[in-house]
Amino acid sequence: MNFSRGRYGSILLGLLIVALAVFGWRMMHGEIYFARDVFAKLAKGRQSVEQDIAWEKFSSMEYNVGSAYIRLADEKERTEYRAAFITQFSQGFKVTGASVKNFVRWRIKERGPERTIVAADDRVQGQTMLFVVGTAGRRRLEAMRWQLPE
Repeated sequence: MNFSRGRYGSILLGLLIVALAVFGWRMMHGEIYFARDVFAKLAKGRQSVEQDIAWEKFSSMEYNVGSAYIRLADEKERTEYRAAFITQFSQGFKVTGASVKNFVRWRIKERGPERTIVAADDRVQGQTMLFVVGTAGRRRLEAMRWQLPE
């Protein structure tokens, strides 16, 4: 193929513009990707998700995980607690027959200086799940809960 400089430059410029647009969109919507990824890892029981959760303040379905977590005596107990929580969350999720694929319309519900609330609709149950993502410093999941009827 014999590309002229002008045509080759135009192609590169076009690719650069598309890459920047995609990158910019992902930066603006990073909390959505993060919440979806953490939720999927929890549902699958992936232990690597533990680094994405703010354990000290985490709450899940109205249970204050953080309160129990900070009362643990040492790092060994905390490590075991994190592993057990992830495993039990995954098992409970699977027992109910739920699927991450049932969650649709992922969107930003509210954005603040230190946290963003991401919402996703469970198309089977007809409810909305809220994910609170801490954005001060490294992103970490702070809470998951069903949205109360308005």
